[in-house]
Amino acid sequence: MFQGRAAERAEVERLVAGAGAGTGGAAVIRGEAGIGKTVLLDHAADAADGALVLRCAGSPPEAEQPFASLELMLRPVRDLGGPEAERLRALIEPQAAAGREDVFAVRRAVLALLHRLAADRPVVCLVDDAQWLDAASADALAYAARRLGAEPAALLAAARDESTFGSSGLAEIRLRRLCPEEAAAFLRGTAAGAGLAPPARDRVLAEAEGNPLALRLLAASLSPAQRAGCINPFTFHDGASPVGGTLQAELCARLGALPPGTRALLLLAAADDTRDTARVTGAAASVGATVADFAPAERAGLLAATRTTIAFAHPLVRAVAYHRATPSERRAAHRALADSAGAAHPEARTWHLAAASLGYQADVAAELERAGACSGDRRAYGLTFYVTKWSPAKIGDFMAGVEAVAEEIGLKL
Repeated sequence: MFQGRAAERAEVERLVAGAGAGTGGAAVIRGEAGIGKTVLLDHAADAADGALVLRCAGSPPEAEQPFASLELMLRPVRDLGGPEAERLRALIEPQAAAGREDVFAVRRAVLALLHRLAADRPVVCLVDDAQWLDAASADALAYAARRLGAEPAALLAAARDESTFGSSGLAEIRLRRLCPEEAAAFLRGTAAGAGLAPPARDRVLAEAEGNPLALRLLAASLSPAQRAGCINPFTFHDGASPVGGTLQAELCARLGALPPGTRALLLLAAADDTRDTARVTGAAASVGATVADFAPAERAGLLAATRTTIAFAHPLVRAVAYHRATPSERRAAHRALADSAGAAHPEARTWHLAAASLGYQADVAAELERAGACSGDRRAYGLTFYVTKWSPAKIGDFMAGVEAVAEEIGLKL
């Protein structure tokens, strides 16, 4: 589903139309994970009516295998006869020599094959996850891409980083995060975002920061109680389910490679939505971490910490860092954050204590009620029944109160 992106779609359509008119070209779509690059490639495929569409995607396991991605792209035409196809097939076979002379031969063979294919109908080449292309495929495709201006062919490559095709001189299409209005419209249009209570919707929008994938996955991770608006105001992910997908697996692997102290510090930062550096560093010693443990995470491109605030590089890093930890590790992080908040921030202290609770804690439940009353936010009572394990009778009384307040303000639960 598109939201915004009118200029970017127009540029893609222009490239595809140029291929049909015999004046092709190429461009690199850049943007962070989940920003919509694949959707834009799909749009290009849909716009390429009547053209031969050749697609491939880079893959980390094949990034060291020469010509792996190029072979994948050309599979639909692998049985094509003629000297161009035969020459290319011989060059990119796994047993082929990899000398310098073959690098130039492959470049010329790819361009010759595209020229021959385009003689019958326009050709549109689409490359996803180009940051994981093997070097040989990336070299051959970049060489061809720079020479498509006089061919009925176009190439679009999607990449997260700046280095992929960075010195190729190709045009760039940069995808930004959605503005608040676009993000809200996108969320309403997703299955997970439909029917969210206003407090839950606002929290998802704030947490996702305009990233379309994060909007969809974070909304889907909410429990029924959270969807109704009962969300810990200091830890969005408390009570939510882990997010899934390939990005989650990738982030898990990156987090797993960090030192234990850094992972503990990231968990603290993920558990505290205030992004307050002082609060997180104040809790660090309790979980065996120090301020120095920020450095490996910053070098890995996962977050940036200043004297006052902590910012995750991608909205889903926080979710994965929180749910990758064990329940006992999460409870320990919340206890440390409660101590760090202290008497100066009683509401934050109370909510972190609630998240750290295992089983019913009458004193914590009472503190939550007081926190809700003091804040003037009746939704603040929401976490009590699913963290502190109220009795069924107590839950019934609570829900009756929530429904009464909802009716009073015109909110449909």
